[in-house]
Amino acid sequence: MIFYCICDGVNTAARVWFVFQVMGALFSPKWVKSRMRIGWVGMMVFAVQNQLDVIEYKVLFSNFVLLVIVLSMAAVCILLYECSFWNSLWLNMLSWIGMALLDFFIQTCVYLILCKLGGQRDILLSFSMERSGYLSIYTAIIILAGIKLRRWLVTRKWEVLYFKKQGLILGFLMMPILVYFQRIYLLEASGNLLNQWWIFWLGLVIVVLVFWFNMVRHKTEEEKRIQQLEVKMLDEKYQDLLHIYNRKSIIIHDMQNHLRTILEMIEEEQVEECRDYLIQISGEIQKKESLPWTNHKILDMIFNMKFQEARKEGIRIKCLSDDLSGLELTVAEICSFFTNLLDNAIEASMKCQEEERQIRIVCRKKGGMLVVSISNPVEKDAEYRKKQMLITTKKDKSMHGFGMLSMENIIHGHDGYIKTDIAGDQFQVIAYLNAFADE
Repeated sequence: MIFYCICDGVNTAARVWFVFQVMGALFSPKWVKSRMRIGWVGMMVFAVQNQLDVIEYKVLFSNFVLLVIVLSMAAVCILLYECSFWNSLWLNMLSWIGMALLDFFIQTCVYLILCKLGGQRDILLSFSMERSGYLSIYTAIIILAGIKLRRWLVTRKWEVLYFKKQGLILGFLMMPILVYFQRIYLLEASGNLLNQWWIFWLGLVIVVLVFWFNMVRHKTEEEKRIQQLEVKMLDEKYQDLLHIYNRKSIIIHDMQNHLRTILEMIEEEQVEECRDYLIQISGEIQKKESLPWTNHKILDMIFNMKFQEARKEGIRIKCLSDDLSGLELTVAEICSFFTNLLDNAIEASMKCQEEERQIRIVCRKKGGMLVVSISNPVEKDAEYRKKQMLITTKKDKSMHGFGMLSMENIIHGHDGYIKTDIAGDQFQVIAYLNAFADE
């Protein structure tokens, strides 16, 4: 009995760990790792204690204890992760009920196999060594599934969280299904249960397909919206460039007259007037030549547009870039990635004193890797600085707003990552992503 309690306790702890893997993939932690581990261990101890109480009363399953654990886990996850109560609730419900349903399905299959082999059918319906062995195997399945699921959720978290309402409804619908299968199994009527299981799995496959098609549709609509924004932006940029080039053409066309005027000033020894006149002409030309050069047409246009917006707000720009002509991001990805980075830097700089407003941008090509560093000043207010750091380092908050969700998808889609730092009064974002063909 002691060995069984150990196996059951480890299985319960593994289920708690599984849920934390799901939450950790979708939301950012609120605390440092040491405090997070304390929260995990505390929740595991609570769940194991409740499960051992159930065993003490010679009961294999308890729906009441399951609900207590789900609600307790939902509350603990709110304290540990940057998530809402409803997100925590539906994810916990689906995780716990999903693991329980899989457990009953496997036991049903074992029951039917033992019936055909003429063995003892109820070996998993008692506190036996056989059930202890089964719990050990199922624990290994949970751990393996948790690792695989976390990796998948990290790259699909925004699509998954988009369907939180549907997930909450599905969680409530699966609870009575769990109770139904549980009671049939405990009554040892599994021989009549297989057809119902196939119906359940068919329904679940349909739900998953509907979820997947909605995810694809949502992603397609988002890409369409970004492309429309990009077309509008490029059209506006084209008009701006056309205006600039027209101004420059006028200056060049009048250059002969300018040179004649300068020559006359020199002959009449009007040195100061000549000097002022030259400064005026060179200023007009230089003002229109302030286009950044990355050797990538789309990126140059985006930079120039955003730099003009920054200068209108009194923000100085320093840009250093390698030759990015081989950039393999799509136009939509370039638009979303760079405009959101620059918009954040401009917005933060505008909150500072005018003399402090300056943005530094460095774009480097390191083999097949694109490294983008953007730094800008932040307000000296401690509360704002803390908020700024949280917004950028915590992945569910940092990519704030619809456009920023696209930016994080781009980074993960190109096997990249993003990190931030605050040094003195400067806030820095460094993004790494595979954006060039391997050389």
